[in-house]
Amino acid sequence: MQKSLKQKIPNYLTLSRLFLMPLSLYFFNSHFHKLAFFSYVLIAFTDFLDGRLARRWNACSQSGIVLDQICDKLVGLGFFGTLSWMGICPVWFLALLLGTTLLLTTGYLVTQLHPDHSGPQMTSFWGKWSTALQYLWIGWLLVTVIWFGKSEKLAYVLHWNQVGFIFLSVLQIWVLVNYANRWWKQAPLKWRSHLTKEPS
Repeated sequence: MQKSLKQKIPNYLTLSRLFLMPLSLYFFNSHFHKLAFFSYVLIAFTDFLDGRLARRWNACSQSGIVLDQICDKLVGLGFFGTLSWMGICPVWFLALLLGTTLLLTTGYLVTQLHPDHSGPQMTSFWGKWSTALQYLWIGWLLVTVIWFGKSEKLAYVLHWNQVGFIFLSVLQIWVLVNYANRWWKQAPLKWRSHLTKEPS
């Protein structure tokens, strides 16, 4: 396989999530639940495969890092937003996810726009776990609708699902704190001294 093509394939896989997400949500809202779940599995698989191929083919790039993070956030917000509209995902979790995403994005942009920035930051250990668990949780929520959507047990399952949402919320807040701490440690000394300098 040509080297130039190997450099592009991981990014193509990443971008495919943005096309598969509305397709999966369309199937889901049209009650083609099995098709929706199958297309979602493809989305989750591309998230695993793009990074693996990029590392194997030495095709990691700054644009790929940023693109992967953006796609992951859009997929999470898209599915959790739809599930919240259906009453499967609590509104407070969607609000927290949206808030932390905005804060993470703002912090990232601030560090990148600074003249002394060090380039796009790799996803942290906790960030990777948070994203992976969100993908698994979305899959479980889709299964919840498929298996229990018309069952009397749905209310019981949704009640216990709150435990999962609480866990993901704590993890998401920890990711935010972790990134803020990392950005602060990596910030240039003259920038940090400017931010902490007391007014005269």
